[in-house]
Amino acid sequence: KDPIVLQGDIAGMGSTIEVINFVTSAKMSGSLVFIQQTSRKCVYMKAGEIRGAASNQLEDRLGEVMYRYGVMTRDELDRFITEAKRVRRPLGNFLLDQQIVHQADLYSFIRRQVEEIFYSVLLLKEGDFFLTRFDVDALPSPLSLNAQSMLMEGLRRSDEMAYFRQL
Repeated sequence: KDPIVLQGDIAGMGSTIEVINFVTSAKMSGSLVFIQQTSRKCVYMKAGEIRGAASNQLEDRLGEVMYRYGVMTRDELDRFITEAKRVRRPLGNFLLDQQIVHQADLYSFIRRQVEEIFYSVLLLKEGDFFLTRFDVDALPSPLSLNAQSMLMEGLRRSDEMAYFRQL
């Protein structure tokens, strides 16, 4: 088990934005986990960069992201998931093996998956968070996204949503 470096209550810190901003500004690294009821979302950080994300929510899975972007139908996704489980391969690797997607496309969808998980974390208003020491370099993806830029984009998106709700 990875040691906990920082932990607290999301509402007590003000928001997930404040938590992420603190971790980013302090150039901390590790697994930043947010828990709200049964939802568990994790953002992997390394010195102010986002290196990956994970979630236990079905809508955050790679296949679901690819389905939402029209890469495959629901029936195709269900079939690919079943086949990938049968041969014991992660879905992304299975799709590459079967030449259903190219490496560059898969990378693009992994990036979208990470962005969507990150932006969904910004919407959490309550729950708990903790940062553990975690070897982020052990992640399979070479992803590196600027956390401050993503925070700014997340704020822009939430401002737009508030505006559209008013209309």
